[in-house]
Amino acid sequence: MTTPTHAALGFAIGAALGHPLLGAAVAVAVDVDHLVTYARQGVLRNPRLFWKTITSNEDPYGSQRG
Repeated sequence: MTTPTHAALGFAIGAALGHPLLGAAVAVAVDVDHLVTYARQGVLRNPRLFWKTITSNEDPYGSQRG
């Protein structure tokens, strides 16, 4: 799943349990390890490239989606 998908699903589950923001935060926190790869590849320096990377199902860096 992409980061926005994680957030949306976490929000939905959190809303069902009464804590929508907490659900979204926990769902996105699972992907925090991806930031290391993004930093190594320079993705974090370019907001457009970052958005394109987190919303894509492709894995151009070979370390995210298997």
